[in-house]
Amino acid sequence: YSGIKNACLQICGELLYLKTHDSERSTAINSEIIKALGSELGLLNDLVPELQDVLSGVAEQEILSAEWTPSRVTQSSTTMLHNTFRRFIRCIASNFAPLVMTLDDLHRADGDSLELVEALLSDSENSGLIVVGTFRSEEVDEAHILDGFIKRVKAMSTTKDSPLSHVTDMFLDNFSEDQVKHILMVLLNMDDQEKIAKLASICHKRTLGNMFHLDCFMRKLRRDGLLQFSFRTFSWEWDDAAILSLSSAEENVVDLVTNRLLEVPESIRRRLAFAACLGSSFDTDTEQLSWSNAAGFGEDGQSASDDAWLEVSEKSGILESINANQYRWAHDQVQEAAFSLLSKEELPSIETRIGR
Repeated sequence: YSGIKNACLQICGELLYLKTHDSERSTAINSEIIKALGSELGLLNDLVPELQDVLSGVAEQEILSAEWTPSRVTQSSTTMLHNTFRRFIRCIASNFAPLVMTLDDLHRADGDSLELVEALLSDSENSGLIVVGTFRSEEVDEAHILDGFIKRVKAMSTTKDSPLSHVTDMFLDNFSEDQVKHILMVLLNMDDQEKIAKLASICHKRTLGNMFHLDCFMRKLRRDGLLQFSFRTFSWEWDDAAILSLSSAEENVVDLVTNRLLEVPESIRRRLAFAACLGSSFDTDTEQLSWSNAAGFGEDGQSASDDAWLEVSEKSGILESINANQYRWAHDQVQEAAFSLLSKEELPSIETRIGR
Protein backbone atom coordinates (compact mmCIF):
# COMPACT_ATOMS: atom_id res chain seq x y z
CA TYR A 1 0.00 0.00 0.00
CA SER A 2 3.04 2.34 -0.20
CA GLY A 3 1.56 4.64 -2.85
CA ILE A 4 -1.71 5.00 -0.95
CA LYS A 5 0.19 5.48 2.31
CA ASN A 6 2.08 8.40 0.78
CA ALA A 7 -1.18 9.99 -0.36
CA CYS A 8 -2.67 9.57 3.13
CA LEU A 9 0.50 11.03 4.64
CA GLN A 10 -0.23 14.30 2.86
CA ILE A 11 -3.85 14.19 3.98
CA CYS A 12 -2.80 13.75 7.60
CA GLY A 13 -0.29 16.56 7.19
CA GLU A 14 -3.14 18.87 6.27
CA LEU A 15 -5.22 17.63 9.21
CA LEU A 16 -2.32 18.22 11.61
CA TYR A 17 -1.90 21.72 10.21
CA LEU A 18 -5.57 22.43 10.91
CA LYS A 19 -5.14 21.08 14.43
CA THR A 20 -2.72 23.91 15.25
CA HIS A 21 -4.06 26.67 12.99
CA ASP A 22 -7.84 26.17 12.89
CA SER A 23 -8.89 24.21 15.96
CA GLU A 24 -12.61 24.69 15.38
CA ARG A 25 -12.55 23.20 11.89
CA SER A 26 -10.11 20.51 13.01
CA THR A 27 -12.42 19.44 15.83
CA ALA A 28 -15.38 19.24 13.45
CA ILE A 29 -13.51 17.09 10.91
CA ASN A 30 -11.99 14.82 13.56
CA SER A 31 -15.38 14.29 15.18
CA GLU A 32 -16.78 13.37 11.78
CA ILE A 33 -14.00 10.82 11.23
CA ILE A 34 -14.53 9.26 14.67
CA LYS A 35 -18.28 9.07 14.15
CA ALA A 36 -17.89 7.47 10.71
CA LEU A 37 -15.25 4.91 11.73
CA GLY A 38 -16.01 4.30 15.39
CA SER A 39 -14.44 1.16 16.81
CA GLU A 40 -12.94 0.33 13.39
CA LEU A 41 -10.43 3.20 13.59
CA GLY A 42 -7.73 0.73 14.56
CA LEU A 43 -8.07 -1.01 11.19
CA LEU A 44 -6.26 1.95 9.63
CA ASN A 45 -3.26 1.82 11.98
CA ASP A 46 -1.03 0.21 9.37
CA LEU A 47 -2.41 2.05 6.35
CA VAL A 48 -2.65 5.52 7.92
CA PRO A 49 -0.45 5.44 11.06
CA GLU A 50 -0.33 9.24 11.20
CA LEU A 51 -4.07 9.26 11.91
CA GLN A 52 -3.24 8.45 15.53
CA ASP A 53 -1.40 11.77 15.82
CA VAL A 54 -4.32 13.57 14.19
CA LEU A 55 -6.91 12.08 16.55
CA SER A 56 -4.72 12.00 19.66
CA GLY A 57 -6.61 13.57 22.53
CA VAL A 58 -9.89 13.28 20.64
CA ALA A 59 -10.58 9.56 20.24
CA GLU A 60 -10.30 7.03 23.06
CA GLN A 61 -6.85 5.41 23.16
CA GLU A 62 -8.20 1.86 23.15
CA ILE A 63 -9.95 2.58 19.86
CA LEU A 64 -6.81 4.07 18.30
CA SER A 65 -4.59 1.18 19.40
CA ALA A 66 -6.85 -1.66 18.24
CA GLU A 67 -4.69 -4.32 16.63
CA TRP A 68 -4.84 -5.19 12.96
CA THR A 69 -1.87 -6.33 10.92
CA PRO A 70 -1.50 -7.39 7.27
CA SER A 71 -0.21 -10.80 8.42
CA ARG A 72 -3.67 -11.57 9.79
CA VAL A 73 -5.53 -10.66 6.62
CA THR A 74 -8.54 -12.78 5.67
CA GLN A 75 -11.20 -12.12 3.07
CA SER A 76 -13.41 -10.72 5.83
CA SER A 77 -10.73 -8.42 7.27
CA THR A 78 -9.81 -7.19 3.77
CA THR A 79 -13.44 -6.26 3.13
CA MET A 80 -13.57 -4.51 6.50
CA LEU A 81 -10.41 -2.58 5.65
CA HIS A 82 -11.84 -1.50 2.29
CA ASN A 83 -15.10 -0.34 3.84
CA THR A 84 -13.37 1.49 6.68
CA PHE A 85 -10.95 3.22 4.32
CA ARG A 86 -13.82 4.24 2.05
CA ARG A 87 -15.59 5.90 4.96
CA PHE A 88 -12.37 7.68 5.93
CA ILE A 89 -11.85 9.04 2.41
CA ARG A 90 -15.52 10.09 2.27
CA CYS A 91 -14.96 12.27 5.35
CA ILE A 92 -11.85 13.83 3.82
CA ALA A 93 -13.42 14.38 0.39
CA SER A 94 -16.53 15.98 1.90
CA ASN A 95 -14.35 18.55 3.66
CA PHE A 96 -11.70 19.08 0.97
CA ALA A 97 -13.63 18.49 -2.26
CA PRO A 98 -12.47 17.85 -4.82
CA LEU A 99 -9.90 15.54 -3.26
CA VAL A 100 -7.32 14.62 -5.91
CA MET A 101 -5.32 11.47 -5.17
CA THR A 102 -2.29 11.06 -7.45
CA LEU A 103 -0.73 7.60 -7.65
CA ASP A 104 2.51 7.31 -9.63
CA ASP A 105 4.05 4.19 -11.20
CA LEU A 106 0.90 2.08 -11.11
CA HIS A 107 2.72 -0.53 -13.21
CA ARG A 108 4.60 -1.35 -9.99
CA ALA A 109 1.51 -1.56 -7.78
CA ASP A 110 0.64 -4.81 -6.04
CA GLY A 111 -2.75 -6.48 -6.28
CA ASP A 112 -3.86 -5.41 -2.79
CA SER A 113 -3.22 -1.75 -3.57
CA LEU A 114 -5.17 -1.91 -6.83
CA GLU A 115 -8.06 -3.64 -5.05
CA LEU A 116 -8.16 -0.82 -2.49
CA VAL A 117 -8.14 1.84 -5.23
CA GLU A 118 -10.92 -0.04 -7.02
CA ALA A 119 -12.91 -0.06 -3.78
CA LEU A 120 -12.58 3.73 -3.60
CA LEU A 121 -13.62 4.21 -7.22
CA SER A 122 -16.69 2.00 -6.76
CA ASP A 123 -17.91 4.01 -3.77
CA SER A 124 -21.25 5.49 -4.87
CA GLU A 125 -21.38 7.66 -1.73
CA ASN A 126 -18.22 9.59 -2.58
CA SER A 127 -18.56 12.08 -5.42
CA GLY A 128 -15.72 14.34 -4.30
CA LEU A 129 -12.79 12.07 -5.18
CA ILE A 130 -10.61 12.26 -8.29
CA VAL A 131 -7.91 9.63 -8.78
CA VAL A 132 -5.04 10.33 -11.16
CA GLY A 133 -2.88 7.31 -11.93
CA THR A 134 0.29 7.25 -14.02
CA PHE A 135 2.12 4.27 -15.45
CA ARG A 136 4.49 3.27 -18.23
CA SER A 137 2.36 1.81 -20.99
CA GLU A 138 5.29 -0.22 -22.34
CA GLU A 139 5.46 -2.05 -18.99
CA VAL A 140 1.83 -3.21 -19.09
CA ASP A 141 0.65 -6.06 -21.30
CA GLU A 142 -2.56 -8.11 -21.17
CA ALA A 143 -1.09 -10.40 -18.52
CA HIS A 144 -0.26 -7.51 -16.18
CA ILE A 145 -2.53 -7.04 -13.15
CA LEU A 146 -2.87 -3.34 -13.99
CA ASP A 147 -4.41 -4.18 -17.37
CA GLY A 148 -7.20 -6.10 -15.66
CA PHE A 149 -7.69 -3.27 -13.18
CA ILE A 150 -8.03 -0.69 -15.98
CA LYS A 151 -10.50 -2.84 -17.89
CA ARG A 152 -12.67 -3.35 -14.80
CA VAL A 153 -12.68 0.36 -13.98
CA LYS A 154 -13.61 1.29 -17.56
CA ALA A 155 -16.39 -1.31 -17.57
CA MET A 156 -17.65 0.06 -14.26
CA SER A 157 -17.87 3.58 -15.70
CA THR A 158 -20.17 2.44 -18.53
CA THR A 159 -22.75 0.67 -16.39
CA LYS A 160 -26.04 2.25 -15.44
CA ASP A 161 -25.96 4.21 -12.17
CA SER A 162 -22.19 3.86 -12.06
CA PRO A 163 -20.45 5.65 -9.17
CA LEU A 164 -17.82 6.76 -11.71
CA SER A 165 -18.81 9.82 -13.73
CA HIS A 166 -16.17 9.09 -16.36
CA VAL A 167 -12.73 7.63 -16.96
CA THR A 168 -10.24 9.55 -19.08
CA ASP A 169 -7.19 8.10 -20.83
CA MET A 170 -4.37 10.52 -21.57
CA PHE A 171 -1.23 9.41 -23.40
CA LEU A 172 1.74 11.66 -22.71
CA ASP A 173 4.12 11.48 -25.65
CA ASN A 174 7.65 12.84 -25.80
CA PHE A 175 8.14 16.49 -26.70
CA SER A 176 8.75 17.58 -30.28
CA GLU A 177 11.88 19.52 -31.20
CA ASP A 178 9.89 22.75 -31.27
CA GLN A 179 8.50 22.04 -27.80
CA VAL A 180 12.01 21.32 -26.52
CA LYS A 181 13.08 24.67 -27.94
CA HIS A 182 10.40 26.51 -25.99
CA ILE A 183 11.27 24.59 -22.82
CA LEU A 184 14.92 25.65 -23.18
CA MET A 185 13.87 29.24 -23.77
CA VAL A 186 12.09 29.22 -20.42
CA LEU A 187 14.82 27.24 -18.68
CA LEU A 188 17.60 29.54 -19.90
CA ASN A 189 15.48 32.70 -19.74
CA MET A 190 16.08 33.55 -23.41
CA ASP A 191 13.83 34.97 -26.13
CA ASP A 192 16.19 34.41 -29.09
CA GLN A 193 14.63 31.42 -30.85
CA GLU A 194 17.24 31.40 -33.60
CA LYS A 195 20.14 31.19 -31.14
CA ILE A 196 18.59 28.38 -29.15
CA ALA A 197 17.33 26.35 -32.14
CA LYS A 198 20.58 24.38 -32.67
CA LEU A 199 20.88 23.52 -28.97
CA ALA A 200 17.25 22.38 -28.99
CA SER A 201 17.95 20.15 -31.99
CA ILE A 202 20.93 18.52 -30.24
CA CYS A 203 18.97 18.05 -27.01
CA HIS A 204 16.05 16.50 -28.87
CA LYS A 205 18.28 14.03 -30.70
CA ARG A 206 20.05 13.00 -27.50
CA THR A 207 16.92 12.63 -25.36
CA LEU A 208 14.18 11.94 -27.94
CA GLY A 209 12.12 14.64 -26.22
CA ASN A 210 11.77 12.82 -22.90
CA MET A 211 11.46 15.55 -20.25
CA PHE A 212 13.25 13.63 -17.53
CA HIS A 213 16.12 12.73 -19.85
CA LEU A 214 16.25 16.33 -21.07
CA ASP A 215 16.72 17.45 -17.48
CA CYS A 216 19.53 14.91 -17.01
CA PHE A 217 21.19 16.01 -20.26
CA MET A 218 21.11 19.69 -19.32
CA ARG A 219 22.60 18.88 -15.91
CA LYS A 220 25.38 16.96 -17.66
CA LEU A 221 26.16 19.92 -19.93
CA ARG A 222 26.32 22.17 -16.89
CA ARG A 223 28.54 19.78 -14.95
CA ASP A 224 30.89 19.26 -17.92
CA GLY A 225 31.27 23.01 -18.45
CA LEU A 226 29.52 22.96 -21.82
CA LEU A 227 26.79 25.24 -20.51
CA GLN A 228 27.92 28.18 -18.39
CA PHE A 229 26.40 31.33 -16.96
CA SER A 230 28.29 34.50 -17.89
CA PHE A 231 28.33 37.25 -15.29
CA ARG A 232 29.63 39.54 -18.02
CA THR A 233 26.49 39.27 -20.14
CA PHE A 234 24.22 37.89 -17.38
CA SER A 235 23.09 35.13 -19.72
CA TRP A 236 23.77 31.47 -20.41
CA GLU A 237 26.44 30.69 -23.00
CA TRP A 238 27.36 27.52 -24.87
CA ASP A 239 29.10 26.28 -28.01
CA ASP A 240 26.83 24.18 -30.20
CA ALA A 241 29.76 22.57 -32.02
CA ALA A 242 31.47 21.61 -28.76
CA ILE A 243 28.28 20.09 -27.37
CA LEU A 244 27.69 18.19 -30.59
CA SER A 245 31.21 16.76 -30.65
CA LEU A 246 31.64 16.06 -26.95
CA SER A 247 28.22 14.58 -26.17
CA SER A 248 28.39 11.12 -27.66
CA ALA A 249 25.60 10.15 -30.00
CA GLU A 250 25.85 6.62 -28.59
CA GLU A 251 25.19 7.82 -25.06
CA ASN A 252 21.98 6.14 -23.98
CA VAL A 253 19.34 7.38 -21.59
CA VAL A 254 20.56 5.07 -18.82
CA ASP A 255 23.92 6.83 -18.97
CA LEU A 256 22.16 10.19 -18.71
CA VAL A 257 20.32 9.11 -15.58
CA THR A 258 23.41 7.50 -14.05
CA ASN A 259 25.35 10.70 -14.69
CA ARG A 260 23.04 12.49 -12.27
CA LEU A 261 24.50 10.34 -9.52
CA LEU A 262 27.97 11.57 -10.46
CA GLU A 263 27.02 14.96 -9.07
CA VAL A 264 27.42 13.64 -5.51
CA PRO A 265 30.48 12.23 -3.68
CA GLU A 266 31.29 8.53 -3.87
CA SER A 267 30.32 7.94 -0.23
CA ILE A 268 26.85 9.35 -0.87
CA ARG A 269 26.50 7.30 -4.05
CA ARG A 270 27.11 4.18 -1.98
CA ARG A 271 24.47 5.29 0.51
CA LEU A 272 22.03 5.92 -2.35
CA ALA A 273 22.75 2.49 -3.83
CA PHE A 274 21.95 1.00 -0.44
CA ALA A 275 18.74 3.06 -0.11
CA ALA A 276 17.63 1.88 -3.56
CA CYS A 277 17.12 -1.57 -2.03
CA LEU A 278 14.44 -0.16 0.29
CA GLY A 279 11.92 0.60 -2.46
CA SER A 280 10.46 3.62 -4.23
CA SER A 281 10.23 5.48 -0.91
CA PHE A 282 11.71 4.99 2.55
CA ASP A 283 11.68 6.47 6.02
CA THR A 284 14.92 7.65 7.58
CA ASP A 285 14.52 5.50 10.71
CA THR A 286 14.35 2.30 8.68
CA GLU A 287 17.17 3.43 6.40
CA GLN A 288 19.48 4.38 9.26
CA LEU A 289 18.78 1.14 11.14
CA SER A 290 19.43 -0.91 8.00
CA TRP A 291 22.57 1.10 7.25
CA SER A 292 23.93 0.47 10.75
CA ASN A 293 23.40 -3.26 10.18
CA ALA A 294 25.43 -2.95 6.99
CA ALA A 295 28.57 -1.66 8.70
CA GLY A 296 31.54 -1.90 6.37
CA PHE A 297 29.46 -1.47 3.22
CA GLY A 298 31.70 0.72 1.08
CA GLU A 299 35.16 1.95 2.04
CA ASP A 300 33.94 5.39 3.00
CA GLY A 301 30.43 4.55 4.19
CA GLN A 302 30.72 6.27 7.54
CA SER A 303 31.31 9.70 5.99
CA ALA A 304 27.76 9.56 4.67
CA SER A 305 26.17 8.30 7.87
CA ASP A 306 24.40 11.48 8.96
CA ASP A 307 21.52 13.47 7.51
CA ALA A 308 23.89 15.47 5.31
CA TRP A 309 23.65 12.83 2.59
CA LEU A 310 19.89 13.34 2.40
CA GLU A 311 20.29 17.09 2.05
CA VAL A 312 22.88 16.70 -0.73
CA SER A 313 20.74 14.12 -2.54
CA GLU A 314 17.67 16.34 -2.36
CA LYS A 315 19.55 19.39 -3.66
CA SER A 316 20.91 17.29 -6.53
CA GLY A 317 17.39 16.28 -7.56
CA ILE A 318 17.94 12.62 -6.71
CA LEU A 319 15.57 12.35 -3.74
CA GLU A 320 12.43 14.27 -2.81
CA SER A 321 11.28 14.88 0.75
CA ILE A 322 7.76 13.68 1.54
CA ASN A 323 7.90 14.86 5.13
CA ALA A 324 10.45 15.29 7.92
CA ASN A 325 11.50 11.64 7.96
CA GLN A 326 10.35 10.14 4.67
CA TYR A 327 11.86 10.41 1.19
CA ARG A 328 11.11 9.11 -2.28
CA TRP A 329 13.14 8.89 -5.46
CA ALA A 330 12.72 11.80 -7.88
CA HIS A 331 12.11 9.26 -10.64
CA ASP A 332 11.99 5.49 -10.77
CA GLN A 333 14.85 5.51 -13.28
CA VAL A 334 17.03 7.30 -10.73
CA GLN A 335 16.31 4.51 -8.25
CA GLU A 336 17.13 1.93 -10.93
CA ALA A 337 20.38 3.74 -11.74
CA ALA A 338 21.35 3.81 -8.05
CA PHE A 339 20.47 0.13 -7.69
CA SER A 340 22.64 -0.69 -10.72
CA LEU A 341 25.69 0.59 -8.83
CA LEU A 342 25.55 -2.56 -6.69
CA SER A 343 27.41 -5.63 -7.88
CA LYS A 344 25.70 -9.01 -8.09
CA GLU A 345 28.16 -10.31 -5.52
CA GLU A 346 27.34 -7.79 -2.78
CA LEU A 347 23.56 -7.63 -3.31
CA PRO A 348 22.60 -10.83 -1.38
CA SER A 349 24.58 -9.70 1.67
CA ILE A 350 22.97 -6.25 1.61
CA GLU A 351 19.44 -7.67 1.30
CA THR A 352 20.14 -10.02 4.22
CA ARG A 353 21.32 -7.16 6.42
CA ILE A 354 18.29 -5.06 5.51
CA GLY A 355 16.01 -7.98 6.38
CA ARG A 356 17.60 -8.23 9.80
